[in-house]
Amino acid sequence: MRKGDTVKLMRGANRNHTGTVRMVDLKRGKITVEGLTVTKADLTEVAKPIEPSNVMITKLDLSDKERVAILERNKR
Repeated sequence: MRKGDTVKLMRGANRNHTGTVRMVDLKRGKITVEGLTVTKADLTEVAKPIEPSNVMITKLDLSDKERVAILERNKR
Protein backbone atom coordinates (compact mmCIF):
# COMPACT_ATOMS: atom_id res chain seq x y z
CA MET A 1 0.00 0.00 0.00
CA ARG A 2 1.31 3.43 -0.95
CA LYS A 3 0.31 7.04 -0.70
CA GLY A 4 -2.18 7.76 -3.48
CA ASP A 5 -3.84 4.33 -3.59
CA THR A 6 -7.64 4.38 -3.37
CA VAL A 7 -9.02 2.26 -0.53
CA LYS A 8 -12.39 1.29 0.89
CA LEU A 9 -12.85 0.78 4.64
CA MET A 10 -14.28 -2.62 5.47
CA ARG A 11 -14.52 -2.40 9.27
CA GLY A 12 -15.36 0.14 11.93
CA ALA A 13 -17.78 3.02 12.27
CA ASN A 14 -16.78 4.49 8.91
CA ARG A 15 -17.41 1.27 6.98
CA ASN A 16 -17.79 1.68 3.19
CA HIS A 17 -15.96 5.03 3.20
CA THR A 18 -13.78 5.36 0.09
CA GLY A 19 -10.78 7.66 -0.10
CA THR A 20 -7.15 7.93 -1.06
CA VAL A 21 -4.29 7.09 1.27
CA ARG A 22 -2.73 10.31 2.59
CA MET A 23 0.09 8.84 4.65
CA VAL A 24 1.60 5.47 5.51
CA ASP A 25 3.20 5.30 8.97
CA LEU A 26 5.66 2.42 8.85
CA LYS A 27 6.77 2.87 12.46
CA ARG A 28 3.26 2.43 13.93
CA GLY A 29 1.87 0.30 11.11
CA LYS A 30 -1.07 2.62 10.38
CA ILE A 31 -2.41 4.56 7.42
CA THR A 32 -4.49 7.73 7.13
CA VAL A 33 -7.24 8.17 4.55
CA GLU A 34 -8.56 11.44 3.14
CA GLY A 35 -11.87 12.45 4.67
CA LEU A 36 -11.43 10.61 7.98
CA THR A 37 -10.68 12.90 10.91
CA VAL A 38 -11.13 12.87 14.66
CA THR A 39 -12.01 15.98 16.64
CA LYS A 40 -9.77 16.48 19.66
CA ALA A 41 -10.81 18.08 22.96
CA ASP A 42 -9.52 21.49 21.84
CA LEU A 43 -11.73 21.17 18.69
CA THR A 44 -8.84 20.68 16.28
CA GLU A 45 -9.23 17.93 13.70
CA VAL A 46 -6.49 15.37 13.10
CA ALA A 47 -6.29 12.46 10.69
CA LYS A 48 -7.61 9.19 12.09
CA PRO A 49 -5.02 6.37 11.95
CA ILE A 50 -6.39 3.10 10.56
CA GLU A 51 -5.09 -0.45 10.52
CA PRO A 52 -4.23 -1.48 6.95
CA SER A 53 -5.89 -4.86 7.49
CA ASN A 54 -9.26 -3.09 7.77
CA VAL A 55 -9.18 -1.64 4.26
CA MET A 56 -9.44 -3.02 0.74
CA ILE A 57 -7.41 -1.50 -2.08
CA THR A 58 -9.76 -0.58 -4.91
CA LYS A 59 -7.37 1.28 -7.23
CA LEU A 60 -3.59 1.36 -7.34
CA ASP A 61 -1.62 4.54 -7.98
CA LEU A 62 0.35 3.58 -11.09
CA SER A 63 2.19 6.88 -11.58
CA ASP A 64 5.48 5.25 -10.44
CA LYS A 65 7.08 3.37 -13.35
CA GLU A 66 9.06 1.13 -10.99
CA ARG A 67 5.86 -0.01 -9.31
CA VAL A 68 4.32 -0.88 -12.68
CA ALA A 69 7.47 -2.83 -13.59
CA ILE A 70 7.29 -4.78 -10.32
CA LEU A 71 3.61 -5.63 -10.91
CA GLU A 72 4.35 -6.76 -14.46
CA ARG A 73 7.25 -8.88 -13.26
CA ASN A 74 5.13 -10.52 -10.54
CA LYS A 75 2.31 -11.18 -13.00
CA ARG A 76 4.36 -13.89 -14.71
